[in-house]
Amino acid sequence: NISVNYFTGIKAPSLEQLQPVINNSNPLYIYNGNPNLDREYAHRLNFSYNIFEQFSLTSLFVRSGISLVKNKITNQSTIDELFRQIVTPVNVSQDFGINNNISFSTPLRWMKAKINLNLSNNYNRGLLFVNNEESTVDRMINTVNIKLENRNKKIIDTALGLKLSQNTTKYLTESALDQDFLQQSIYASVNIYIKKKWSIGSEFSRENYSGDNFDYNQTFPLLQASLSRTFLKLDRAELKVTAFDLLNQNQGIFRNSNFNFVEDETVNVLNRYFMISFRYKISKFKA
Repeated sequence: NISVNYFTGIKAPSLEQLQPVINNSNPLYIYNGNPNLDREYAHRLNFSYNIFEQFSLTSLFVRSGISLVKNKITNQSTIDELFRQIVTPVNVSQDFGINNNISFSTPLRWMKAKINLNLSNNYNRGLLFVNNEESTVDRMINTVNIKLENRNKKIIDTALGLKLSQNTTKYLTESALDQDFLQQSIYASVNIYIKKKWSIGSEFSRENYSGDNFDYNQTFPLLQASLSRTFLKLDRAELKVTAFDLLNQNQGIFRNSNFNFVEDETVNVLNRYFMISFRYKISKFKA
């Protein structure tokens, strides 16, 4: 299956962006709307190629898209003598983006397994203004996800995988502001089915955040275990006990890179805890 699609459309500014009223709820971040904003005009071209070979159970999905937005609305920031950030939305000439995704899956019969490979790339070139100085910014996110799992899942279901995500932002005029950080995740899971009624499962992942833009790197393991049993007619009901964060190491970290800042957010999370859940499947299908 091959498809090519073209879309075009406009996006009007929001009321908050148009309203010339100063929002000073945060005295260090003052937002002021711009009533002279023009609407955005977007062009998007998408391409996809999908193939599935039913005899070898091999599949390939390729997707690619290009976007061009005229009169893109972006924020102009000004730092005054009191170190307050004053933000006003303005129109820039254009904003350009490319996104690509490749997904491949095939059986490994010699080891009775299946491998899944997913590659994605997102690139964006935009304009920003700091103290009325225009700067071109290139931002790229590359992600690789490899997963290996068994094919016969009647008794045991296992999976092992690796995910890497590279986030890069480059300023054409101010290379000292360039940003680069990597997120790594190694994960594994196993579920064992006992006499079609009982199930024992466990999931493990090791998260790592690294990058020169942050004061420190973070690495923490996460371990989860569960025990469940199905009952009632056609096993529609399930009672499950799950233990989360058995190692009590969860950090609640979120890292983000934007056009003119990097953000390292740490939030309070519920660490080690246990939960009992009940699930009922509403279905008319027979066994």
